[in-house]
Amino acid sequence: MKINEMKLTPEIEKRLREYAPINPDAIFDYIPEAYRELPIEVQPIFKLRGLSGVEVARAQDAMRGSYDMTSSQVKVNQGEFTIIVCKDGIVHWENYQDMKTGEEIKYAPTLAAIPKELLYELANAILRNGALSEDEVLGLGF
Repeated sequence: MKINEMKLTPEIEKRLREYAPINPDAIFDYIPEAYRELPIEVQPIFKLRGLSGVEVARAQDAMRGSYDMTSSQVKVNQGEFTIIVCKDGIVHWENYQDMKTGEEIKYAPTLAAIPKELLYELANAILRNGALSEDEVLGLGF
């Protein structure tokens, strides 16, 4: 059967409407794992949004890699990917403090104030929010 010959049943159409399309403009709050045990009043809250498929593809295109002939392995530099994902996905933050001085770091569209490990965690949260989970895909009934 060809894709254009497929007929959606009302039930499958309803399920698709519940799960898709992903709305990349929907903003969600994210508290980094390292801060979750702290009292609520000192937890930083990052305002994130999931990325569209086009944005993720653009970020993936920025990854640079090399091929090691001796080990037959491809080594990929994911740093640029992480930076692009975070620049596109971090909308704002609140209560984010410098761990050394205790002073609040005001939001700015730069990532210089965020340590590498936290950038990776935020990028993963952004990407997870923009994709259907395995349970959601299974819930579609395909």
